[in-house]
Amino acid sequence: MYAAMAEDLARAGHHVTVITGMPYFGRERIWEEYRGRFLVREAMSGYRVIRVYTSVPRRTSVFARLISWELFDFLAFAVGLAIERHDVLFIPSPFLGAWLCVHLLSRLKRMRVIYSVEDIYPDVAVRQKRINSGWQARVVEWFESGCYRRPWRIRVLSEGMRQVLISKRVPANKIVTLPFFADTDFVRPLPRNNSFRERYGLDDKFIVLYAGNLGLSHGLESVLKAAQLLQQNPEILFVLVGEGGAKPALEENARQLGLRNLRFLPFQPREEVPSVLSSADLSLVTLKSGVENECVPSKVYWILASGRPLVASVGKDSEIARLTEEARCGICVDPDHPESLAAAILQLKNDPQRRHEMGQQGREFVVEHYSRQSVAIQFNNLIESACAPT
Repeated sequence: MYAAMAEDLARAGHHVTVITGMPYFGRERIWEEYRGRFLVREAMSGYRVIRVYTSVPRRTSVFARLISWELFDFLAFAVGLAIERHDVLFIPSPFLGAWLCVHLLSRLKRMRVIYSVEDIYPDVAVRQKRINSGWQARVVEWFESGCYRRPWRIRVLSEGMRQVLISKRVPANKIVTLPFFADTDFVRPLPRNNSFRERYGLDDKFIVLYAGNLGLSHGLESVLKAAQLLQQNPEILFVLVGEGGAKPALEENARQLGLRNLRFLPFQPREEVPSVLSSADLSLVTLKSGVENECVPSKVYWILASGRPLVASVGKDSEIARLTEEARCGICVDPDHPESLAAAILQLKNDPQRRHEMGQQGREFVVEHYSRQSVAIQFNNLIESACAPT
């Protein structure tokens, strides 16, 4: 997502530098080609990437991750001081302990800061039960309040997230709503029977696909329960593709339930994404009850781009529910009722014409409203306004 943003900004004439860590997502360890390296410079499509040493957290605890993030923050701060001045410093969440480094760097280099909020802390962490709602939450909230005070603008993904920040006393005129997008040229409707299905022996099954982060806030336990309810339908196969903090527990739970109609498949490289999404007969988007205004999964836009219908196990007031209704691309069910999820899956399985219509409607909707090109224009306007003299 951010690689595409950087490429689009560079294409628009901006000088873009990305400071990031060594890649490890999908392998839970630093990728072999980067292991043992402290600093790596790479030239991408019109922009520059500087990678610094990364410590991979071994536990799912928020505070274990904070240690890893703080190490990265210090190294990124040092690189930011060493390179030439830029006009805008764009920081994705979680910000937390980085705000002091960002504040100093922006002052020393005279840069405006845009903070991109994708998960609202400590709210998400409390609901995931990774921290308690007492002193730990207050410490995290103190850090996050500093993040909201200092930036020039705060980017959020939805109106619901905007309202949450306003309730935290963030000035409304500081908040900009700028959603995720899908590259609708890259992900497009492809044949159902493709190389991904063939590789994993999925050709004769009705595939219910969840592809993306298997995280603690996604409520994937309801998917396992729905699979259990549908075990008497051997033609239905649930396929969960990806990695994440919840995966080990989900795999153990699936073993205990004896789910023969559910498979876990590994993280797939980017070039496989169109085939993965098109292999589905229908796709799933899930969020735990209560987090609908604190995070917005980007996978929903990619599902729509693939021309497949979705079943969304989300709160009725969530951005995903609003989008699903507006696009007429799927069915929304209560995240606390896996029986409703199972029923929706069975309903769409038995109505191929409706699935086809939903897939078409979703594709048309995302092309019109959430394509890479349309969001790139909005993002470029935000950056240019930040670069304008006061």
